[in-house]
Amino acid sequence: MPLYKLPEDIFVKICDTKTPQGIMAVVKTDDMSNAMPKLTESYIYCDCVSDPGNLGTIIRTADAAGFKGVFLSEGCADAYSPKTVRASMGSFFHIDIVTDFSCEKLKACKKQGFSIFAGALDENTVDYRCVDMTVPTIIAVGNEANGVSSEVRELCRCVKIPILGKAESLNVGVAAALLMYELVRQRT
Repeated sequence: MPLYKLPEDIFVKICDTKTPQGIMAVVKTDDMSNAMPKLTESYIYCDCVSDPGNLGTIIRTADAAGFKGVFLSEGCADAYSPKTVRASMGSFFHIDIVTDFSCEKLKACKKQGFSIFAGALDENTVDYRCVDMTVPTIIAVGNEANGVSSEVRELCRCVKIPILGKAESLNVGVAAALLMYELVRQRT
């Protein structure tokens, strides 16, 4: 693999940050488009999460919580954008990331035996601490402005994280972390 050293003035011009860390890379990624999850592992599904910083945070948290992979719907932020990669703080390289994971694939996961829990409100929503996440599980989180799509919600058991103050909602990265670590708590 070739290695190039650039003059600082040129390096700074091609970076997307004001204070780059002095290294950049072009890498080939594995094709995970046909990857299907294993019932023995845990996964998180991001339904149109649009902010690359939030996506990177979810990837980082999934890695920290021991999840096998992160599935991204069409319409998610670019998994390979510099902001996503930076926000993942290296976890990007430790966990499976599958882009364009369709609702049809999510349906196939449910048929395979996964329980799918979404942080969303509907008439049957229950406290996230009251569902059994010791079974094969996929956690779904939605878009920052609109939440989980109705198509995805139909496949899920909806759970809520109690909000005790006056905040309208939680950041998607924070909500994802709470849900993932509830799964960890239940399994340890």
